[in-house]
Order: sequence, then structure tokens, then C-alpha cells
Amino acid sequence: MAQEPPVVAPAGVTMAPVSSSTRATLARVARAAAIATTGVVETTSGPTRMWVTMDRTERIPGVVSTALADGTYGVELHLTAGLVPLHPLADSVRGAVGGAIRAAGHGDLLGPIDISIDDIAAPGPPAGSPPVPAAPPGPSPPGTPSGSPLSPPPAGTAPGEPT
Repeated sequence: MAQEPPVVAPAGVTMAPVSSSTRATLARVARAAAIATTGVVETTSGPTRMWVTMDRTERIPGVVSTALADGTYGVELHLTAGLVPLHPLADSVRGAVGGAIRAAGHGDLLGPIDISIDDIAAPGPPAGSPPVPAAPPGPSPPGTPSGSPLSPPPAGTAPGEPT
């Protein structure tokens, strides 16, 4: 990580840069591990945008990392999931987050990992896909009079042309 320039306090006193807190580091690692888990679409900061961990100049959305009395840190993740079984997804995320935090050398600081599935992403075409064309009109229902708005135009005439 690059060294940041000193911050100037309002009174004109120069302060040394503040390094990322352990709480924020755990939140970043947890978010990255959660998003990398198949079935997780994104983390969510919620309708009031309160489910975040704040660092000096950064908001880490969808993760609430809290220092606990026993010296560990609880990690609470708020997720948007795809259409997958949710209990197994939560277990997978919990395992991925725990493994990533241990791999980052902070396993001894990890407390409970709580998972909240707050939204389900609706299936649909990927962003930027062309629109799906409308189906051509089918035959008129039985008993529909010719020229009815429900019947297709006769062969050889254009739609809207008198028949």
C-alpha cells in the first residue's frame, strides 16, 4: 500500500497518516471473500446505508466489523444473493470469510461471523444485452370476427390499412 501524504489538521498542525485499523482490514478481507463466493451478487449497505465499516476515508459497504470485549472482532455481512439455496450459501460465505481472514494472518482476532441475506437478485439478461424481440402475432382466437383488433390483418395488407 502506498504511503499517503500527511493530513493537515484544521488548527494547522501536521499529523502523520493514519494506517488502516484492524477492524477495517477485517471488513475489507471479509467483503472480498464474500463477493468471491458463488451465489453472492454483492454486499449491501441497506436502505439507510448504515451497514458499513468506516475507515479513515473509506466506507466498506455491507460489512459491520465490531471490536468485542474479549479482544476479537465480530464480522456481520449483509448480502444480496442470487437464486441459490440460502442456508448453504451462508455456510459457504462463513467458511470463505473465516479462511480468508486466517490466510491474512488475523485468525486469532476473528470472533463470530454473522450472515444476513437482505435481498435476492432477480434473474434477467446480463447488463448491456440487446432487448428480447417481441413474439410475432399468433392466429386469432376462434370466433373472433375478421377486422377485429384481435385478429391479424389479411394477407397482402399492411397493419392499420383498411380491409
